[in-house]
Amino acid sequence: VKDLISNNQLNISSEEKVFHAVLNWIKHDLDERQNHIAELMSHVRLPLVSRDFLMTCVETEPLIRDDAQCKELLLEAMKYHLLPEQRSLMSSQRTQERRPEGNY
Repeated sequence: VKDLISNNQLNISSEEKVFHAVLNWIKHDLDERQNHIAELMSHVRLPLVSRDFLMTCVETEPLIRDDAQCKELLLEAMKYHLLPEQRSLMSSQRTQERRPEGNY
């Protein structure tokens, strides 16, 4: 799962789908997979999801709220949306659009 979602050329219509895919994979076997949530969420480009999605789906998700590292990722995404003038200072893998092969 990590190799797939960390791929810079992943061909998806929105980063929201990656978020949901990670959550669905974790919840499929919660007891065994919950400990992977922070590592996997670090590959979801939360700064690139809409503010609406960030507040209605990400911020309200108990698995995100209950994990300190995931809360840091959420905070990073919120700052990205709240401080557009500082986005150049927040540059990271999570703020780069995915570029599927042939879509340049």
